[in-house]
Amino acid sequence: MVLINIGVHKLESYKNNDGIFENSYFIHRPYLNYVIFSPNSTELFYDYFNAKGGVGKQIFTHHKQIGHSQAKIFNKYGAAVLLTNPTKQPHNNSYKCEYYGEDFSDKDIIYPWDRPKELHWFILTQKGKNFLITDEHLILKDGIWSPNPSLDYNDEKIKDIEEVLNHEIDYLLPRMHTGEFYLQKTSRSEREKQINHFIGQIK
Repeated sequence: MVLINIGVHKLESYKNNDGIFENSYFIHRPYLNYVIFSPNSTELFYDYFNAKGGVGKQIFTHHKQIGHSQAKIFNKYGAAVLLTNPTKQPHNNSYKCEYYGEDFSDKDIIYPWDRPKELHWFILTQKGKNFLITDEHLILKDGIWSPNPSLDYNDEKIKDIEEVLNHEIDYLLPRMHTGEFYLQKTSRSEREKQINHFIGQIK
């Protein structure tokens, strides 16, 4: 999946033990390219990364998403791991870890909420389009936004999810999906329908 002229490319869909695909993305920018949720098979993408000018940052929403590939990308490109979740992770000598808002910021990375306590989705602006990046709390099931049955959703999380409707979003970049995943532009009415369906499955 690639949006030509926007510079968004899905790198890998890795099927986990639950049969759910975990996605990783490359964002090609005029400066400081981003990898979001670094791929497991890192070496397969080195030629692609090199052709696009390397990797500037590796972005994650939680330190539990970090595996073995982050150190490889850090060692090859010097790309630090950037966490949007303020919860500190255990110290690791194999790569550099930064926290968004403390060590690094970018006008194109937008938080829908004021430093949420529970949910750490974010909006990335890329060439005039807004992409909502979600984590394990949302599974895109054949185009339907669905909650992850293995996670808890308290009132704080539900409130944060509802507030997605207050922001302009063009596309969803899900961390997790089942079935086929096609990037499709999302209107406000469609987004409202998806959010209401999502929350309705929780309550």
